[in-house]
Amino acid sequence: MTLCVTDLDGTLVFTGNPAPELRLVETFRSGRTSLIHEPAREILARLGRDENLLVATSRTVEQFLRADLPSLPYVLASNGLELIDHGKVSHRWREGVDRILTASTRPWSSLKASCQPVLAAAGVLEAVTETYFVVAVGTPDAVIACARGLTPILDPSGWSADAVGRKLYLLPTALDKKAGVARFMGSRGFSDYVAAGDSPLDLEMLLGANAAMAPRGSQLAGLTAQGLLITQAEGPSAGTEILTWFCSQLASGN
Repeated sequence: MTLCVTDLDGTLVFTGNPAPELRLVETFRSGRTSLIHEPAREILARLGRDENLLVATSRTVEQFLRADLPSLPYVLASNGLELIDHGKVSHRWREGVDRILTASTRPWSSLKASCQPVLAAAGVLEAVTETYFVVAVGTPDAVIACARGLTPILDPSGWSADAVGRKLYLLPTALDKKAGVARFMGSRGFSDYVAAGDSPLDLEMLLGANAAMAPRGSQLAGLTAQGLLITQAEGPSAGTEILTWFCSQLASGN
């Protein structure tokens, strides 16, 4: 049985200005809006009803629940730290992930003192802080520079720094979407998966899929040599193309 796995922001949901055929997903405090192509929303709802869709996002549970999206059966939030199962946070899932991370990874509290000077020098500020999940924000250039500066500190402790736009994700290497998808599939009886994503946080998940697609214009759009398919469309309509492709993969029994 095949599972369809997709990232959310930058893959199905995009920041921009309201326009025909775009549905508002969220308005941020800055006034920026997050939008989804209306046909994509309709296909997303249909795939969700069929329960062969898993959203794997770096949004926290709180951030995901703020989004105006169709009811979705399964959501891996915080890069796989949490599972939202039919609208409810799975405490069993979180306990299992915590056991894995506790056995293999130092907590952020033991790394923060070493990392804070690099973050402060770049003007990058922590926005989300969990034991094993940290998100900081700054300008895109500052975030990239900060990621480079933190890598020598984080690597020996089994953590990584990933720059995605204005966000800097500081995560244990064991907390990745590919591992989360594998654990989910093992618990639900799925045998393989197809996937879509747009950022370095999605790359290993995409490379582990039977087939994978990235939106044109995304950070992964140049990786066709890795076997990734790239959408013809760019922006919100790329989400519709991705979800239509999912449907064709399911129909062909991929």
